[in-house]
Amino acid sequence: MPNKDNLITELESNYQHSVENNNLVAARFPGLFFILMSLAVACAIEIHGSSFHLGIIIYTILFGLFAVLYWYSNKLLLKRAWLYFIIQGSLVYISGFFMGIYPLSLITLYPLLLSQTMGLIGQRKRYYVIFILLLFCSSSLVLVDMDIIVSYSAVALPNMIVLIAYARIFFNQVNAKIRSERLLGELEVAYKEVQRLTLHNERQRMARDLHDTLAQGLVGLKMQLDATKGYLALDNKDKATELIDTAITRVSESLAEARHVIDDMRSHTNISFSQQAEDQLNNFEMTTGIRYFLENELNEDVSTSVAEQSLRILSECLTNTAKHAKADTVWVHIYKEKNNMNLEIKDDGIGFQAMNKLGRKGHYGLLGIQERVRSLDGDIRIISKEGTGTEIIITIPLEGAR
Repeated sequence: MPNKDNLITELESNYQHSVENNNLVAARFPGLFFILMSLAVACAIEIHGSSFHLGIIIYTILFGLFAVLYWYSNKLLLKRAWLYFIIQGSLVYISGFFMGIYPLSLITLYPLLLSQTMGLIGQRKRYYVIFILLLFCSSSLVLVDMDIIVSYSAVALPNMIVLIAYARIFFNQVNAKIRSERLLGELEVAYKEVQRLTLHNERQRMARDLHDTLAQGLVGLKMQLDATKGYLALDNKDKATELIDTAITRVSESLAEARHVIDDMRSHTNISFSQQAEDQLNNFEMTTGIRYFLENELNEDVSTSVAEQSLRILSECLTNTAKHAKADTVWVHIYKEKNNMNLEIKDDGIGFQAMNKLGRKGHYGLLGIQERVRSLDGDIRIISKEGTGTEIIITIPLEGAR
């Protein structure tokens, strides 16, 4: 198994090489343009000062070699940087030697090499800078006449400063663009992951909804039809007819619950959470005949995610009451406490042993409620005993899940 420190070092090295390669590739076109402009000026000086134009041929060859190496610098610098700078420095010196008393290539190409080092990363960059500066100074002392050294320096030094400053700005922009593209790529990956998780959560929610409506209704219908088949086999038509009527009623109830779930899935952006909760309780009373008393002390808007999940939690609690509690009345209390919304649902039904019911495999109704509360970073308490009714106390942060 590879050492962790070695792996980190390798990753950092790969990242460094990637940045340097991108910098050098991005700098090829502006650098090549600068080389061609320098060659054009050198040729113009040669034509103006001499009738013999052999220098133009020599400059073109030397500048051409320099330009070719510069174009492939992203490959050469990352593998043989010292060899690259030695060869390029030699080409600049030779071209300056053939230029006579005013070696223009020293003023233009050495600063270009210096600016190229700005695209490198790490400690080695300073050594390359020192090496190129030494080449520039020694070449200038050898090739430049002392009578014009002041005017030469007045041109060379500002040119060098401008090129280095331009290179720093240019490479910063290149790196910023690369970082932006990488961040956009990471955001795209994160967005796809959010979509995947959203789809997964939506499937879980639909599974809970189907369990609370169609699944349980179909299970009850199957049991009633099986019993009807048995009574028909015993020629007990009256009991069979009674079970069929019950089954028809159960199918109607299941359809009503399914429609109710579909309605809850729809958006209610123009209706407040309090109004939606009251509408839900009105529908519950009309569908089941169980009375309700609502005490709503929540006087502020609730975020869409908290409202939707809270309404589904309320719906599942009421559905469980209608199916299992045999209650006559339900009390609902909604209020704010600190930065939380409290939702209390209490009935006067038969109750149950809460711990036994929660631990029972396949009891998806209460599990569905717990999952929704947990998705909002909320807390749930269930207080119930057989014969004493049930009270469910739910606390949900108003800002939703963190």
